[in-house]
Amino acid sequence: MIKEILEANEAQKRVAQSLANFDKSNQISKLDFLTDTYTQWLLQENIYERICASDLRYGSYDLSDEQNQWLETFIEIWDIIAEVD
Repeated sequence: MIKEILEANEAQKRVAQSLANFDKSNQISKLDFLTDTYTQWLLQENIYERICASDLRYGSYDLSDEQNQWLETFIEIWDIIAEVD
């Protein structure tokens, strides 16, 4: 249990660091950046169905614990950015 929490926190740190490095002069929005990040992650994980992260996470897909955790973290960050952006 502690290991999963630490891994989740590490995933959140990586995404937060990516967002912190986001160049505000860049022409794409933070949500576009997150969309690109999600698309790259799908390819990296050999997931070829293009559906929203929530549908993938909470649907009936055979995902690993690590994939589920990544998706949970991603969804949380997406929701925060969507409220602010």
